[in-house]
This record gives sequence, structure tokens and C-alpha cells, in this order.
Amino acid sequence: MRNRVAAAFLAMVLLGSGGLAHARASRFCRRHCAAAIAACVQVGGRRQACRRATIRQCKHDGAVCSVTTTTFSFPTTTTFPSGVVQLEASNVQTLYEIGLGVPAPGSEFVALDVMIRNGGAGNVSPVGIVLHAAGLDYASYGAYYGPYPPSARPGACDIFTSVAPGGELTCGLVFQVHEGVTSGRLTLGQYYTTSAVSSSEFAIPSATRPTASLTIDAVSEVAFAGYCSPRPGFKVVQFAMMLTSHGASGLALDVYRLALLADNARYTNACGYLAPDPCDGAIGVPVDGASSCTAAFEVRESVGAGTLLYDDGRYQASADFALD
Repeated sequence: MRNRVAAAFLAMVLLGSGGLAHARASRFCRRHCAAAIAACVQVGGRRQACRRATIRQCKHDGAVCSVTTTTFSFPTTTTFPSGVVQLEASNVQTLYEIGLGVPAPGSEFVALDVMIRNGGAGNVSPVGIVLHAAGLDYASYGAYYGPYPPSARPGACDIFTSVAPGGELTCGLVFQVHEGVTSGRLTLGQYYTTSAVSSSEFAIPSATRPTASLTIDAVSEVAFAGYCSPRPGFKVVQFAMMLTSHGASGLALDVYRLALLADNARYTNACGYLAPDPCDGAIGVPVDGASSCTAAFEVRESVGAGTLLYDDGRYQASADFALD
């Protein structure tokens, strides 16, 4: 019986001393691992994750805290000290058309290739790069291009691509900027004057904005046109017109892209394709060329003047008219 009591007492002492040793190791690691935690953060780790991993390893090693250990596993991050990640822009262009997309009024597209050399500790996403120009930061433009149509921008960056540590990638980015911007630089993440990773300043070339123009060759009131025969209080007005491209692509003489504005009303074409030389979506307008057709509108009898409008969602053109 006496031997059993002695054995139980000895086990309690050993357990207590083990718990005390564990507590002392935890306290030692929390107090003395600041340098190891800082080294972990320096190579790209997050402070909280570095602290947990460092202290856990220290306790496992018996209260030994090493600054040079490489056994930790940290979450990746896209925030890097200046100079670790290199950005280089090339093939910089100013564009007003990419695929079917055109920039908003007063804006232009800046398209370029970016080379990313990742000497940091975490992955870098190309779509996190912004263009800093004229005091503003512009995110890469993705309303029409995410990823961009391959036929329009081959080799474009996309959200599924990132550059691993030690890797290098060249891909294309597009930014929508204020018209007339003359220079800029690429930065990784939000721009800060003292800490951002930036490319060298580069020139942004100027370009002429494409437009379209509409000319009315003849306008007259007719008895009928196609499916249109005037109802009481209405009349049919017929136009012979020419649509001209000044650098614009994708123009077509579709009757559904035409409208007549007069007397605070908007009239669309409902007379069909039976008129001579009718407007039709199959009639394309070559870039820097012109095409002609005829269209008719049924309007109120009081209409004596107005505006003929072409609008395809990308380009607009208009011409005023007056009836004799």
C-alpha cells in the first residue's frame, strides 16, 4: 500500500513539473522570439501568422528560438517592400476601339504590355496593378475585357493568372483614362509616394478619336414608302443619306439604328425594306469610307424640320433637315 501511494505522489510531481516547464517555455518564447517574428514578416509573412508559427516552433524545440529557421508556412500576400517586385511597361498605345468596346465620352483606352519580375515572397496578380497618371490611379479596365477577347488583345492579363515568387510574366493590360493624358507609371496596389512598387515613367502617345458623320442627300414628303401609308394626321418623310466613317469600325446602315427627332418626339423606322435602295444592316461602312441608303419615317403632319440620328451604341452621327 505504501508503495502505491509513493508511486502516485511521484506521478503528480512529474506531471506538475511538466506543466510548469511548458508554461515557462511559452513565456520564454513570447519574450525572446521578437527577432524571429520580425524576420518572418520581412520575407512576406503576416505578423499574426508569423507570431503563432514562430512561438509554436519555439515551444516544440524546447524554448529554442532561431531567426534563421525556414520551416514555417505562411499565407501568401501581394504587399511587397519597394524594389522587391519589378514592373516594366512596353508597347504603350492609345486606342479608341478594342473589340466591340469604345471608351466613355472624354476618355480613352491606354493599352500596354507589363513585365512583372517577382522577387518577393508571395504571388503577384497582374490585375492588381494600377496606372498612375496626372495625379489619379486607374484600375485595369474590365467591363468588356475580363479576360479580353483573344482576337482583340492576345496575351491579355486575367484574374486567373498570378506570378509566383521568382517568376516572370509579360501580359497585356488596358486602362480607361481621361482623354489627353501624356505620361504615367505602373504601380502595384494603391499608390503611395514612399512605399509603392512602381515602374519608370513612360510616355502615353496621342491618337485621333474615331467618329462618324451623317449627310442627308435629299429629303421629301412621299405618298407612301414600303409598308407606310400615312394615317390621318400623319405623313411619310423619306431620306436619302450617306454615313461616313472617320476611323470608326463596325458601322452599318441598319434601319433600327436610325431615328428621327422632331417636335419633342422620337420616331423610328417602321416602313420596311421596300423602298428603293433601302437601308439594311447588311450594308456596312468601311473604315474611312462611306455608304448610302434610303429610309422613311411616318411622322406627325405638323413636322417641318428636325434631326436625323444614327446611333449604334458605340458611335453617333446626326444631320438636321427642313422640309420645303
